[in-house]
Parts: sequence; structure tokens; C-alpha cells
Amino acid sequence: MNYRSYNRGEWTEVYVLFYLLGQKKLYKGDASFQKLSDFFYISRVFHYENLEKVEFQLENNLSEIVIKRSGCINQRISVQDFINKANDIFEAITNSQGRSFSIPAIEDFLKSINCQTIKQDSRNVKDIEIGIIDTKRDRHDNFSFSIKSKLGQSPTIFNAGKKTVFIYKIESNNNLDIPKLKELKSATKILRTIRGQCQIVFDELKTREFTNTFYRNLILIDDSMPIIVANLLLNAYSGSGENNKSIIELHKKMTMDNPCGYELQNVGEIYERKIKNFLTDITLGLKASEDWKKDNTPNGFLVVTKNGEVLSYYLLDRKTFEDCLFTQTKLDVPSRKRHDYGTVYQEEGNYGSSLLGMVR
Repeated sequence: MNYRSYNRGEWTEVYVLFYLLGQKKLYKGDASFQKLSDFFYISRVFHYENLEKVEFQLENNLSEIVIKRSGCINQRISVQDFINKANDIFEAITNSQGRSFSIPAIEDFLKSINCQTIKQDSRNVKDIEIGIIDTKRDRHDNFSFSIKSKLGQSPTIFNAGKKTVFIYKIESNNNLDIPKLKELKSATKILRTIRGQCQIVFDELKTREFTNTFYRNLILIDDSMPIIVANLLLNAYSGSGENNKSIIELHKKMTMDNPCGYELQNVGEIYERKIKNFLTDITLGLKASEDWKKDNTPNGFLVVTKNGEVLSYYLLDRKTFEDCLFTQTKLDVPSRKRHDYGTVYQEEGNYGSSLLGMVR
């Protein structure tokens, strides 16, 4: 029998489904990805299959899972089976070497419960939906989440692509040694060299023309968001060391640069608020290629920690949600083998450069 290979992220979504059914509780996390004592009891979990929801409901004193499709009972499975399979997936993910791999025993189990696919429909920004019991308020609610995994590389919140390019003008460029710059292999080295000799200015007009939809989405968050993201990128590329790519450090530099020219006190607080708004929206599904609409976004995100725990972050608890993003994310430099950026070009006698980044 042929078994399909899936990447870590796809297997992690199955792991989260099985893990939560076995745990029967959804714990909250703090801004440092540490588990808190607060939790909600789980009554059911919904798995998305091509925009259809399959319901996994806890019954019989929480010892059995009833699987429902279109409201009809399809199967009954012991909770212990899901606990065992979650452990198998976690072991396979942590021991895997390649980018993608198969887990035959899990595929067989998924087929036995009539799960048709592991991959999510790309149009759905929600990875999982969970029915929770809030005993403090005596309420039953369904919350949807995106899933971020720390089992491997830091999870990507926003991917780089052709439509995420920011364009910059290089001013006072008479002293630039273009042939020497072209010899440099790293975009960060090129930017550091240029910034040491010249002034680099965000070309908002050309960026708007080139990115269009992404630019529109940034404006939807905040009128000044293109300028803010442009500053984040420029400082991430021209700084040295991984710590200088963290959002916390980039925020400090932005406060000193004051790219929006605010003549106000405590501009650091203003920039922090705007950066948090940006991080929140890209975490909830904002993409560069699609018009951003907030009416169908998740209620938060789940993080799978390195030891396999699943922690929840809710928009209802906005402070923890935002503090986690602000303190734990960084801008990353994508591969130049996959993307054309970071070089110096000449157009109509003027020099320019383009940058793009991803957020982890």
C-alpha cells in the first residue's frame, strides 16, 4: 500500500486534534509559551475537510469519542486510541529528518475513521474548532484557532513572496561601488554597506504599484502601516545578529528613527500599538495576495511547544495574545535562491533596492 508524505505542519494539525481529544482540556499559555493553570474543559473538536466539518464529541464520562458527519453518528472510538496515536505522531515528528514523511499507522487509523484528507483547504484560515465549557460563566462556546508549531523551526506567521516586496530609493549614491556590491552574496551585507555610505528611503509609490493588494491590506490595518513595515524590514536587514531581527529590538530602533515623524510624547507606545495590530492581523490570516476581510478569522491561535503541550491564546485575552506576539516574533530573511531581492539596480539614472521578509 502506498502511503503519502506530509510535512511537519500538516502532521502537527492531526497531532493537535488527537492530543486535545485525549487531554480533554485546553490550557492557556503566557507570553513566554509557558503553560498556565487556567484551562477550559473540551466538549468536542471539529476537524475541517475541504470546508466540511467533522465533529469529534466526548461522551460516556469522557471515555469515548463519537464521530459525527452532517450531524449523524458515524463511529465510536475509545479516547485511549487517540492518546496512543497522538504519542505516535509526536514521536514521528520529533524523530523525522526530512521535510516531509509518512506515518503508515496513522494513515491507516485516519482511514479507519473515514478522515479523507490531512491537508486543509487553502481558503480556510481556521485550522481547528473547539467546543469548550467555561465553568466560571456556565457557558458552552465554539472557538476556532490557527495552529503554530515549535516542533522544528520557529513557525511562520507571514510568508515572503513576490507580492510582499518593499522598494527603496538610494540617495546620494555617487560614492557607491556597484561592482563591489554585486560581489556580495548576502542581502544583509549589501544593505549594511549601502546604509554606511548613503541614505535609503522607502519608495512608497513604487511599493504601492508593485504590491497593490498587500499595500491595501496594510492600509486597512493603519494608514501608516506601509511606512512602519518598511522600517522594520530596513532595520532587520541592516542590523547585525539574530537578536536585532526580533520585533522587540526592531521596535526600539523604530522609536529612535520615528519614521512617521510623530511630534508627540511616548512615540514608542504608539509604534508598539501599531506593530501589535500588524502582528495580530497576519497571525489571524492576512495574506499579501488576497483582500483582507476580518469577518471569518479565527478566535486565536494554538502553539505546540517543543515538549508537545498545546497552549491556547485567545483574542478575548487580548493582552496576553498581543504580548506573546510582540515578545516572541522576529523578522526572518528568506532565501535569495527562491526570491529575487536585495540587489542594487539602476533605473532612469537612480539607484534602488528591494527587500522582502517573513515573520516567525
